[in-house]
Amino acid sequence: MSNHYHLVLQVDRVHADLLPMDNVIARWYRLYNGHPIVDEYQSNPEISAIKLAKVEEFSVLCYEPLYGISWFMKCLNKHISREA
Repeated sequence: MSNHYHLVLQVDRVHADLLPMDNVIARWYRLYNGHPIVDEYQSNPEISAIKLAKVEEFSVLCYEPLYGISWFMKCLNKHISREA
C-alpha cells in the first residue's frame, strides 16, 4: 500500500528536557512561524520582564511538539496527505 508505513521512533526525553529556551525557540522557528514578541527578544534579549515571561510561555508551548511523537506523526501525515 502506498499510504502505509512503519516507523520505529525513540525520543530522548532526558536530552529534550535539558534544551535551553533559546534552543527550543530556534528549533521551532526552523519548522514553523514565529511570534512577534519572540522576534523582538531575538533581536534584543534585554526586553521587559513581562515580554520575557511571554517568550518563556511561548517556548513552553513549543517544547512538547518538538519531542512529541503524536505531533511528529501529525506533521508527517499532513505532508503525505497533501502530496497524495
